[in-house]
Amino acid sequence: MRHLAAAVLTVGLRLLIRILCRIDAREMDKLPRQGPGLFIMNHVNFLEVPLVYLWLKPRRIYSLIKEETWKNPLFGLMADHWDAIPLKRGLVNKGSFRRASEVFAAGGLLLMAPEGTRSGDGVLRRGYPGAVVLAVENDLPVWPIAHTGGELFFRNLKRLKRTSFTMRVGEPFRFAVSADRPLDGKTRRALTDAMMGRLASLLPADRRGVYAEVSGGWPAGLVPAEPVSTGPVPAGGRAVHG
Repeated sequence: MRHLAAAVLTVGLRLLIRILCRIDAREMDKLPRQGPGLFIMNHVNFLEVPLVYLWLKPRRIYSLIKEETWKNPLFGLMADHWDAIPLKRGLVNKGSFRRASEVFAAGGLLLMAPEGTRSGDGVLRRGYPGAVVLAVENDLPVWPIAHTGGELFFRNLKRLKRTSFTMRVGEPFRFAVSADRPLDGKTRRALTDAMMGRLASLLPADRRGVYAEVSGGWPAGLVPAEPVSTGPVPAGGRAVHG
């Protein structure tokens, strides 16, 4: 019964988003259909989490989400249905990372937001190193997903105006370090900033925040990942809505 309720909620939420937003998600076709792999995205407000997640379907996507989400019965229901892994912000999350590693070992895909909290205004904040640690320890390719438009959602809603929401996908990369070598704090910081720079390069210049000086090239510590076949997009998987 709980599973049915969550499924109905997912369908209803997708329909509501289609009504309220004009979505261009053509670049999501670039993402692989299976893993192991890590997707990272910018975090603006509540909107992009269900929106990006729903338009990643039919892939089965796991995610790391703050544990406070489960305090809200509705959000907790969605989190359970969407294979979310609870994360304690600001703490060492060995249990959560162990569960994520199990997902990767089984060939799964995981989505996370390295900023750790919502920006609200769409301007990129400095990232936390959790994604780097997961990617290095599990030898993963990383795909950056940048979205714009969500920062205007509430203003547009008050004006009864649809929000144009665009998703962009960057080239996959790996971290050029060995999983056998412990990452010190300086290295984690440098790799995190390099990773966030790749994410920032997909955003408009005025949304890059602390990564405004991004050159668009490959920074030290990152290398292009090998090409991955994404396969055909099934009916309903492509998302360009007027």
